[in-house]
Amino acid sequence: MPKLTAEFRHGRLDVLFDNLEVRFVVGYTADYAPYVEFPTSYTGSSPPFEPLYEWVKRKWADLDSGLKDLATGDTIAERQKEVAWIVQGAIAENGTDGVYFMGRSFEAAKQASEQFLAAYEGSNNPEAPKLAFIQTGEFAFQKSQEIVAEEAYDTGNLQKSGFVVVERKGENVFEEDGQG
Repeated sequence: MPKLTAEFRHGRLDVLFDNLEVRFVVGYTADYAPYVEFPTSYTGSSPPFEPLYEWVKRKWADLDSGLKDLATGDTIAERQKEVAWIVQGAIAENGTDGVYFMGRSFEAAKQASEQFLAAYEGSNNPEAPKLAFIQTGEFAFQKSQEIVAEEAYDTGNLQKSGFVVVERKGENVFEEDGQG
């Protein structure tokens, strides 16, 4: 299952990336991250059952009582499986909407990056480019975490799987892990 990662390059940062061999990566290791980022369609097929069943078990206490009332099993495990089958059928029929948490956070970071660079202009701080990259990467990451918290259905596990890494010449200069 693919993991979702993205690199950011924009405007004046491109020159610094090239000259300083700096990059930052924001990523999410949860197997289902791409399915939250992008819309899905399952024409003629269904999403895999097991991840949906695991999701239902994790979210059982928070699930809508109307959905849980559709299940008629004798045990919680049986009812959870029934609900997972219902969710699987609904997704197979309707697909899912994409949240675009990575794309939107990188668009926001593009807008903010010029501010981060401008804050260091004329400072003669030799760490300025690195600090601007760290701020831009951290901004993109935090924005993606906010979007996931507000709009994704399984925020805890997805958020915890997030990370940002800023590297210069292959060495980590900044790292942050997800929340949740």
